Amino acid sequence: MGISRNTVTKYLDFFSVCGLGYDEIMRLIYKQLEDIFEPKTNENPENLNKLLELFPLYDRELRKPGMIKRKLWERYLKEYPDGYRYTQFCFHFNRWKKSSLPTMRIHHKAGDSMFVDFAGKKLHLVDRKTGEKTDLEVFVAIMGASQYTYMEATMSQLKEDFIFCVENALYFFNGVPKGIVPDNLKSSVTRTNAYEPQLNEAFEDFAEHYDTVVFPARIRKPRDKSLVEGVIRILYQRVYVPLQKQAFYQLEDLNLAILKELDKHNKTPLTNKRYSRWDLFEQMEKNLLKPLPACHYQMKEYAFGTVYRHCHVYLPKDKHYYSVPHYYIGSKVKIVYTQSTVEIYSNYDLIATHERDRTAHAYTIVPEHLTQNQKHYLELNPEKLLEETETASITPLYNSLLF
Repeated sequence: MGISRNTVTKYLDFFSVCGLGYDEIMRLIYKQLEDIFEPKTNENPENLNKLLELFPLYDRELRKPGMIKRKLWERYLKEYPDGYRYTQFCFHFNRWKKSSLPTMRIHHKAGDSMFVDFAGKKLHLVDRKTGEKTDLEVFVAIMGASQYTYMEATMSQLKEDFIFCVENALYFFNGVPKGIVPDNLKSSVTRTNAYEPQLNEAFEDFAEHYDTVVFPARIRKPRDKSLVEGVIRILYQRVYVPLQKQAFYQLEDLNLAILKELDKHNKTPLTNKRYSRWDLFEQMEKNLLKPLPACHYQMKEYAFGTVYRHCHVYLPKDKHYYSVPHYYIGSKVKIVYTQSTVEIYSNYDLIATHERDRTAHAYTIVPEHLTQNQKHYLELNPEKLLEETETASITPLYNSLLF
């Protein structure tokens, strides 16, 4: 027919609104068809304007979990009993959304997802003495429903820096979403797969600490994280350009400057809207986030070892020995350690916990872990020997020899 898809879609919308069947349409003359399949010019502009004023509010309401168009239409009809029927309500809402809302194929529910990624362009620190520039990675996080954005410069994309940035984003949003959507970075995913990607063990433990789940974007599926990629392009103009006029010598100063520009970005009204990302976040998303835990996440590192015959296992990082119950001698164990604690596991069972001690070539001992002979040996000292001698049967002879 030589008709575009958009034109066909428009005619189908008119057909659904008119309420006539196919046979009835086929019996109409051209003038009657024109009245049906052309936009109405005699529509009451007052009723339509009232409805259009409500659509920004209804659009925000639709992002809340469990909200559907029919509920909004019922609410609208209570306020305007002579208003549009449901089919016309949906028709005008869809037309308004196509003409005024940014293109977004994925409908994000409030509090559901936080998208994270690193920007392609880098920022820099300047050496005061030499003027040499050091490249910095730029981390960006965005909430799915409100598009409220967080940004931070960091030294690298390594696991430790990545997890630290994600944690900072959660504290910036002052809550935890149901899910985190990263790219397939090595910092978050150790083995990619279209259906069951294998997460980095540290990042998986981080998600468990904050009671959330990780849904990595699919390989070669940019639309899975189009939201964060889109906001990165905006930040190139709104944050990068103002910062290029300044020189920064410390990472903390750079991140403070980023937050100032980021606040302007978040409070700038969205295109063709009267509200900003910050308004959307405060009104509909902030209260749906889960509360933050009582303490920050402590980065965990992992090592493996064998329990020696003296009931200790060796932690290479600190060159330190930690005791293990003696009946695990010869067993292969996994060591999980943080800045303050050391945990030792055998077949996923926790068998020992210690405070971390970074003294090289030293031993951290729990007496209950040792055998009877080992405990007896540790208890030997001059005072103990003298005490035992005094109570022994040879005490009189020992005393006589002294004199």
